Amino acid sequence: MKRNPGDIPTNSFDDLPVKNSQWQIVRLWVILLLTFVFLIFLPSLIGLDGMDGGFAIGFVSFFMGIVSLVVIFIYTSRARQLDSILSGEGRLAVWHYQPDEWKRFVERDFAEQKIVNRSIFYLIAGISIVVGILLTIVYQDILMAEIILGLIAFLAIIAFITPYFRLNKLRKSTQLVIISEKGAVIGKMVHLWEKLGASLDKVSWNDQNPGTVMIEFTYSMPSRNGRDQQVARVPVPEGKKAEARQVFDHFAEINKGN
Repeated sequence: MKRNPGDIPTNSFDDLPVKNSQWQIVRLWVILLLTFVFLIFLPSLIGLDGMDGGFAIGFVSFFMGIVSLVVIFIYTSRARQLDSILSGEGRLAVWHYQPDEWKRFVERDFAEQKIVNRSIFYLIAGISIVVGILLTIVYQDILMAEIILGLIAFLAIIAFITPYFRLNKLRKSTQLVIISEKGAVIGKMVHLWEKLGASLDKVSWNDQNPGTVMIEFTYSMPSRNGRDQQVARVPVPEGKKAEARQVFDHFAEINKGN
């Protein structure tokens, strides 16, 4: 049986200074979808011969139309989940923070994310180097090594730059966290671990730094290369440690049952 983690806040959607940005993404991709549909028929409308680029425009536009439909489906699901969280469904906690608390959290989250990204990069780079050496030996072609090195360089850019985007987003966020059964809203960052194959894999209580105690939600979702794992770090505000412990125990008990 699920535990009730104390008094669940009853704030309505209008009470929270949070907008559902997922719908903006949906609207953007709907516009792109309509654009790609128009481009599919554009060659015939302007009399462009297939061999002169008409087929290429049609094929690329059709492919991007399919991509648009997939993105619209995914983000519509995310937007509806976020709507339900903001409306109070399954809500477990709403925490506000002092500027100094939020600043400490943002700095620590940035440090933690850099460590995680660096570790993943070194692991993938090591595997890639081994594969690249083997392919170069087997095919006797230096091009294989160059391709692998290019891939490693691309991954390095992603691994070392993305924490800065996350840092910037949190710095500009409203100093607010919403925790629900379906996910967590941390400033402008949305973490959802239900539907579309997502799952909450682990919940940790991180008090290694007494200045910023955090609940860490590790969740994963299907991706092209298996499952993509993410960590949602939720700082415990001053005076909310007991409530945070109840929230943590609530998820730990659910996770244990799974």
